[in-house]
Amino acid sequence: MTEYNNNPEEPDFYTPEELAALLRIPKRTLEKWTLQRRIPVIKVGRLNRFPRVEIQKRLLNGSLLK
Repeated sequence: MTEYNNNPEEPDFYTPEELAALLRIPKRTLEKWTLQRRIPVIKVGRLNRFPRVEIQKRLLNGSLLK
């Protein structure tokens, strides 16, 4: 499995478009998961942002896509 490093050049948060592309899922699926609270999200005003470190941890332990 890929090991993630803490690259300071990576953003601290993914946008919905970035995360959908990373997970290779439609943006609408990501929206559904967000509403179902299946994926960690932080609201910044009206925008959703996804914490990079938390997403990477859940990908590594397999709990994100269950």
